[in-house]
Amino acid sequence: MQEISKVGVDLIFCLIIGFLIIQASNSAPKNQELTNTLSLESARISAENLQ
Repeated sequence: MQEISKVGVDLIFCLIIGFLIIQASNSAPKNQELTNTLSLESARISAENLQ
């Protein structure tokens, strides 16, 4: 009976890890877009300060 409980806990743990991996991979394009926007704004501000 204790082995069934261990298997259940392991299964739930694997499902949680899988869900987190899927969420992270889905947010990667959004993070890249945000990084690009921040880089452009940083370059613009730097160019304004040099003038």
